[in-house]
Amino acid sequence: MEDSILNRIPRLSDSELQQFLHRHESYRREVVEAAAAELRKRGVEVPEAQLTAIREALHVRDTGRAPLSSAEEARRSQFLRRLSRSVLIVGLVAAATIFALAKPESPNPLGDEMDQKGTVRDLEKIGGSVNRLAVQYQNDFDSLWHGRALAGTVAALTLISAAGLRFAAGRRQE
Repeated sequence: MEDSILNRIPRLSDSELQQFLHRHESYRREVVEAAAAELRKRGVEVPEAQLTAIREALHVRDTGRAPLSSAEEARRSQFLRRLSRSVLIVGLVAAATIFALAKPESPNPLGDEMDQKGTVRDLEKIGGSVNRLAVQYQNDFDSLWHGRALAGTVAALTLISAAGLRFAAGRRQE
């Protein structure tokens, strides 16, 4: 129904369009914005302060919280930038410590289980090549959480987390 309202806006009178602004809480944001744009297009003065107040009221209605002031927004962005720096420092120090303290893994004297033809054949008999690939993937994933590979995992997760926080800080400023 509201799409039909959007289609009718150009044919409505100025007083009808003013009603959209006065009773903005009853309409979608798009309808109110379209009514304001149509009034301005017709040369009817719509004060910017009134539009700002309407937009803030619609924001509170739609999100349940008031919009942040520019000072609050700047503080949040600064907090996220500091947090990303802290995550980066702590994570990279932790990764370096893990790498320095980890002992190199000793090779299995019997060889890797997946290197044995019988094991691979048994896995493929039970579940096909998908089963063999799943076991291989599981073994590779498990190896990320031990020894020096853990240091690389921690470093990669640290970089991803810090980049995500930095991205969020940059998006808040826009």
